[in-house]
Amino acid sequence: MTLSSAENGTAVRLEKVSFSYGEAPFLFDVAFAASKITVIMGPSGSGKSTLLNLVAGFETPRSGRVLISGADVVAKPPSARPVSMVFQENNLFAHLSVERNVGLGRSPSLR
Repeated sequence: MTLSSAENGTAVRLEKVSFSYGEAPFLFDVAFAASKITVIMGPSGSGKSTLLNLVAGFETPRSGRVLISGADVVAKPPSARPVSMVFQENNLFAHLSVERNVGLGRSPSLR
């Protein structure tokens, strides 16, 4: 028996998603669990922003599937995807710790 992404707790899955940014090819095959905080880390140029842009719909993969709650959203525009994205530029407060910056994103009442 195979469980759907929604049933097995997977909120977002990229299945064999290929994308090229200039000369740099990327291949993503990853799943993110529902209701979990996930950290995406890596050096500059490793594909962190590309991964998020593919999920949000700001980039289109050459092949593969982007699944959100089990539904393939590759053909959907960003406005039709059930995701939110906060851009790093101008959204971090230098006087706050990492914990407080993340806390503000999760609960604006912490201002």
